[in-house]
Amino acid sequence: KDIAISADTSRVFSLTKQGLLNVWELENLRLVWTHSFQKEAVGIHVCKSSSKVYVAFEREINSLALNADNVYSIMSSYTLQFKSKITAFKVNFNEKLFGIALDPGRIEIYETENEEHKFKLLCFVSLDSPNASVNFIDFSLDNLYLLFKYGQNEVEMIDLSIQKKIATTALDFDIEWLSEGLLISEKTKGALALYKVHASGAQKEEEKQITSLVTKVTKINEKTIAVTDRIGTIRLFSYPCDSNTKANYFGCYAEHLSNITQCYVSPQRDVMITSSEVDRCIFVWNIISHDPNHAPKDGDREDDESPT
Repeated sequence: KDIAISADTSRVFSLTKQGLLNVWELENLRLVWTHSFQKEAVGIHVCKSSSKVYVAFEREINSLALNADNVYSIMSSYTLQFKSKITAFKVNFNEKLFGIALDPGRIEIYETENEEHKFKLLCFVSLDSPNASVNFIDFSLDNLYLLFKYGQNEVEMIDLSIQKKIATTALDFDIEWLSEGLLISEKTKGALALYKVHASGAQKEEEKQITSLVTKVTKINEKTIAVTDRIGTIRLFSYPCDSNTKANYFGCYAEHLSNITQCYVSPQRDVMITSSEVDRCIFVWNIISHDPNHAPKDGDREDDESPT
């Protein structure tokens, strides 16, 4: 369901849809801790500034802390329960806020730290379509905005400084998004157009709807993004990529059998992790400097770029 990496890139966290949380040592992929919550999982966030781990379930959010025995335990004061179903969960860049989407039609934003030492509701907004379910939410890198998408192409945005919705015409080219927001960013439109050109050969019958195959757009570094899809490929493009010129396409990696559901880059930008719910594999990739003159062709990869 979700994966994450610790701040020091020493551990990998994997969370299944059924609520099984596993913690692995990245160096040797040894399992060091596991716990079955036996709840429908939504997502996980491993904090960069502390040892806390936030785990979102269908109707509950838990906070875990690492104790002296190197074991994670639930912090009861940092637990939230909901009557409505949680469909999306996201922590902002400085980890002072998180947002959740509740089904149907409601976004809530919480403070993670305050004088009461518990999660505290900051604000909430309702969707223009009150019966719609949210596909994803995302924070801007500067912590000023929250974006959410629902339905086919309905997008709304919250200005966190005034804690109110603002017109989507305010979507500025210069806004940087943490993750899912990159799917609709002006800075990735060229990459998605190039993706249609290069992937259509593999899925000719779906050429008109090829971009619906994209599952994630992930920033590898300040100049490169990875686009993953439902046919199991990872394609690298330049960033920003607002035009579909061939020079913006770097290559394709096809290790997964199908449907890459998660793609996550370590805080140090030296490791990338991908997972697929179909082949049930988690691949750990070493990120190396990109040389445009030696970019791999479709279907090829250099040996030192293979997953470990």
